[in-house]
This record gives sequence, structure tokens and C-alpha cells, in this order.
Amino acid sequence: MNLKDPIQNRENNSRTRLIIVDDHKIIRESLGILLSNIDNFEIVGEASNGQELLSLLEKITADIILMDISMPVMNGIEATAIVNSKKPWIKIIGLSIHSQAVIIKKMLGAGAYGYVTKNSSSSEIISAIEKVRNNQKYLCPEALTSLTNDLTGQEDETMRTPQFSQKELEVIRLIAEGYCNNEIASKLFVSAKTIERHKTNLFRKLNLPNSASLINYAIKNNLLI
Repeated sequence: MNLKDPIQNRENNSRTRLIIVDDHKIIRESLGILLSNIDNFEIVGEASNGQELLSLLEKITADIILMDISMPVMNGIEATAIVNSKKPWIKIIGLSIHSQAVIIKKMLGAGAYGYVTKNSSSSEIISAIEKVRNNQKYLCPEALTSLTNDLTGQEDETMRTPQFSQKELEVIRLIAEGYCNNEIASKLFVSAKTIERHKTNLFRKLNLPNSASLINYAIKNNLLI
């Protein structure tokens, strides 16, 4: 199997071709401005989710993809696995708000070559790209600390995700999508009282005061992927 980039004779092949994948336009634009000012970097495309990326890769190629994780339609972990399977010469760097070890391990397991959190500085993102371009694995300090703590059993208890039933996960996701109790009840074919009971149980289980805090918890713990 040929694992090399099929486009070998492109002009100015010393430049690192980058694709930015993130569902927030402002992040794509900000990263684009930052990275396009680096002499040997070239932004060749962008996508707002994994499915858009796969469509884009039918038309162009790249050296490195900066990949968000929590995106609609197709998340970054799924997209990374597919790209790694079909175009293994493209290296992927996870770039996400998530710093939990379980998410980082899923991303690396899908084939990511590096991982940087969105708390990282611009110089660190640039350094990650340069190292990965030179076939060096890269983890930002926050990701490395998270993985180390997970291996030694020192991961913060507040970051551990309790067990949820499938129904509870469905309720959480529908709350996050902005549906009220009656609408959720209709979608799940149960009564509004049953939904209220699920919410009360979730608040008690997680020691949370309201739906807003529940949504925030779900985002931080990757329950909406």
C-alpha cells in the first residue's frame, strides 16, 4: 500500500499545507489569519464539520489538519479515523476545548498525531504544527498532564463522568438543543412529568442547580458528541 502523498510534484512543496476544521467560523478565521502569516504555512481549505472535510479532501489534499472534536453532523474523532484510514499521509492535530484524558485518548486512538487544547498559546499551536510536520508526535502540556494523571489515577474526581442511562443521555441532549419538557416528552413518547423526573434525578446525581449548569456539564464532559 502506498502511504505517501500522491501529489508529489506540486510547486513550492516546502510549504506546509493546512486545513482548519472547526464549527465556529470565528475560530477558523482567527487561526487562518494567524497561520497564514507564517512564511512556510499555507491554508488550503477549511470545513465546519467532519463531513465537510471529507468532501473537501475529494478535491484537495493537505499535510496537516487542525481538527476540532465537538462538531455537528460528524465529530472530529469520527473524521480523524476516516481520514487516517483513507489518507494516512495526512497528519491530524486535535485542537479542542476538551482536556479530559478520555477524550484525548479517543482522538489519539483514532489516529491523531498530536493534541493541543484551545487554552494553548498561538506559539504553541505553531510549534505543534512544525513538530508534527517533522514526524514528531506532539501533546501540549495540558493534554500531557491530563494523560499522566489518568495513568497514575490522579485525575480530578470532578472530571469523571457518572454512568447515565440511554434515556438520561437523550434527555440531556434534547435539553441542550433547547427543547422544553413538553417537546422532549413528545419526542421520547413519555409524559412531561416523566421528563421532569429525569431532570430532577440528573440534577441530584450531578449536584447541579438547573438546566444551564447541566448543559455546561454535558459540554465539558463530551456528552453531546
